[in-house]
Amino acid sequence: MGAAWMESPFERRSIQHAMKVRDQDGKVLGKVACIGQTVLFVRRRFSRQLWAVPLSHVERVTGQGVYVSGREHAAVEPVGDRLRTEIITAVHPLAEPARTHA
Repeated sequence: MGAAWMESPFERRSIQHAMKVRDQDGKVLGKVACIGQTVLFVRRRFSRQLWAVPLSHVERVTGQGVYVSGREHAAVEPVGDRLRTEIITAVHPLAEPARTHA
């Protein structure tokens, strides 16, 4: 993610549960089920199966959803045992607010 992205008032500052996950072409891959330390867990529509998307593949986050690098199946990975080993949360902040010392 570039520095210009972090300065934009139009970009979201966090990834949240139930946001749509889109590939680089804008195709919906699913929705965020939960967020780990290193991956997003994505559930596809009408499926119980979870998929993993590494947080390093996140290109940008907008009001339209989370955009990741890669196309369709190349953008997601099998979960494996990550669900048991990751610390799970519902919100992942992308930037901390600047602190000023008084």
